[in-house]
Amino acid sequence: MISFCVCRESIGVAVAFIWSFICSANDEYSHRAFHTSIKSSGFPKGRIHEHMTRDEILSVFSTQPESVPEYEIVPIFHKENGGYHARKVRSYSTQIQLRAFNQNITLYLEPTDHVLLGENTPVYTTHKDDSRPLGIKYTLLQDAWHDDIRTYQDPMNQAAVTLHREPNGNFNVDGTIGDNMVIKSLPSRIQKVFPSHFPESMSGFKNQPNSLFYNNEKATQHVVYKPNIHPVIDIIGNIKKTGEALWNNLFDFRRNSNRFKRTIFDTVYPQILVIVDYETYKAHGKNIKALTKYMAAFWNGVDLRYRGMSDPKVRLNIAGLIIPKEEGAAPYMEKYRRGNKLIEDRKTLEALGRYLYKENRFSSDMFDIAVAITNLNMCMIKSDGCDPSARGLGYYGGACKHNVHNADLSTAFLEDSGGFNGIATAAHEIGHVLGAPHDGEDSLSYIGGPGAKHCNWNDGYLMSSIRRNSRGLHWSSCSIEAMRHFLKKEAYCLRNKPVVLNPYKKILPGKLISRDEQCWRTLNMVECSITKNECGALWCVKPDGLSNCVSKGAPAEGSPCGNGNICLDGYCVMEPKELISTNY
Repeated sequence: MISFCVCRESIGVAVAFIWSFICSANDEYSHRAFHTSIKSSGFPKGRIHEHMTRDEILSVFSTQPESVPEYEIVPIFHKENGGYHARKVRSYSTQIQLRAFNQNITLYLEPTDHVLLGENTPVYTTHKDDSRPLGIKYTLLQDAWHDDIRTYQDPMNQAAVTLHREPNGNFNVDGTIGDNMVIKSLPSRIQKVFPSHFPESMSGFKNQPNSLFYNNEKATQHVVYKPNIHPVIDIIGNIKKTGEALWNNLFDFRRNSNRFKRTIFDTVYPQILVIVDYETYKAHGKNIKALTKYMAAFWNGVDLRYRGMSDPKVRLNIAGLIIPKEEGAAPYMEKYRRGNKLIEDRKTLEALGRYLYKENRFSSDMFDIAVAITNLNMCMIKSDGCDPSARGLGYYGGACKHNVHNADLSTAFLEDSGGFNGIATAAHEIGHVLGAPHDGEDSLSYIGGPGAKHCNWNDGYLMSSIRRNSRGLHWSSCSIEAMRHFLKKEAYCLRNKPVVLNPYKKILPGKLISRDEQCWRTLNMVECSITKNECGALWCVKPDGLSNCVSKGAPAEGSPCGNGNICLDGYCVMEPKELISTNY
């Protein structure tokens, strides 16, 4: 019998359970007027988002129609030239200029790289098809990362963007500038309705030497918006523990110990097959480019959690990404839904394991761990219903166990709202799969090793679900020793180094969406004004200011924390040079 760990996270609250078991559409809409405006000349009066579908609004603003923030429609000019900009500080390969919210902005962009994924990282879409194995048709997208996602940074301007060239030669830009400005490309349908033009508002650049705006070139229209800022109160809510850890140590998993050989190695490479559900696809506006960009940033944040480990080092690799493009295209992620918003955690994880065991198109050599992500609320079956406080679920010590009782146990299941709130949960659940118990618990008999009984759950490290401070971004000494034991003894499948072509530099999640947006996507709140420089926890408050500040975890890696610094590993620091230019 096998154990898996359920992680429940309420606000600052953690309850963990270990269970045992026998394996056995784009719609048009109308809505009220919002406080938004189109300020660029040449566009018809009105609000451009009112011409968008609900899914298009999601892809541009990452929010629902009733929450669209203030925005402007601006042209962005682009050129690619090697050389040095006027300040002679560094070379650059790409330069863009724009004017938004009464600011002239010039970005000098340098390409990034990241061995977490590369141009050969496969992205599959799925559709229902009864003529195909298990009723699912897989389509491999060509050049999904290479053509659609090219990442750049301008550290001086605290800008992180992606560039994508359209067939007509126009460049689309998506990303952030500092902590108060987001750039999003318009959906192609809207671009056709509102063609590019050269506005007089750009005349301020014409007096600058070598300005892109000096010549009357065609520009591509973009949305530039600021996150919603609302009044907040200056009271931080108390964090209380309302549950207790429950676990059952009655397992008897038999394995062939001769299969695992002790070898000398200094790095393991867990290759993660990422599977999102249809609700996640919809939450990103049914936009493949938006979703792949988000997933690149998300998994970079997860990978950061493991980079502090040594003997052996742990380097995550994305083995592939699976995206269902219609309902029923990932039935194992839908069978145990409860209504429109909930999905059962345990039964869904079991269904995922059974499916992967039967699915011959993805052999065990292709991936080491499969992680399923839902945009629904996970819930745990209890006597009085399904408790929606569950956040993640993973098999304890499941890595490399692809065939146990006709199921694949190298799996985990978690929820993410689209605001990077699932990063810590993903690191936590993969920690379980790599042999780490919850802090305060002993190891199970079939894993062995030191366990984590000597580390206190209330200390709030990653293998607890308490998120009080920067400890929630780090492993306890017990977790490190437990994973070392497992990785050296059993994790034979993690030792082969993946081949990554043209690796990309990391996309720091906190550079894609602001701290306010992280609060909004996670809790429908905004950040507390008195905590904007804190990195140990992201504190949020209701927009009306009539509540205490609450937290569900730390801000995303790379979130601004004052004076040009960023949050990294729970601390407010200058952005290390190695995070900008070093492959790892």
